[in-house]
Amino acid sequence: SLNAVVAANLASLGVNGGIPVVYMFDCPDASQDNDIVLPAGHRIYVIDAWGHNKGIGAHATDDTWRVKSTVAAITDAVAKTATVNAVKRVATIDPANAGIAPAGTLRVTTVKSTNAAVLVFVLAIRTA
Repeated sequence: SLNAVVAANLASLGVNGGIPVVYMFDCPDASQDNDIVLPAGHRIYVIDAWGHNKGIGAHATDDTWRVKSTVAAITDAVAKTATVNAVKRVATIDPANAGIAPAGTLRVTTVKSTNAAVLVFVLAIRTA
């Protein structure tokens, strides 16, 4: 099967384009860091992220998730809100932190007030 292990790096102004990779974080109902450590040789640049609310219908705007490169914030904190099964997308991506080095940590941090359970997808490209 095809996965990110065989995806080529995307060069700036490359005429062949590149294959985006998606990382999935199934975050439990807790305030915590959810980590994926990138393989050696895999440098990525985050281009989008979205989350699908899970769990009970009681969500609050104080229930949030955010994409990080270890501790540096890549995205804004996304409030889950009270909509059951809603899909929420990030509003901002910080280009200074969106690149993650090989063997670096791609992290989704959740903050729980009522229900922090969320399925987060991070879209990235492999870069040289």
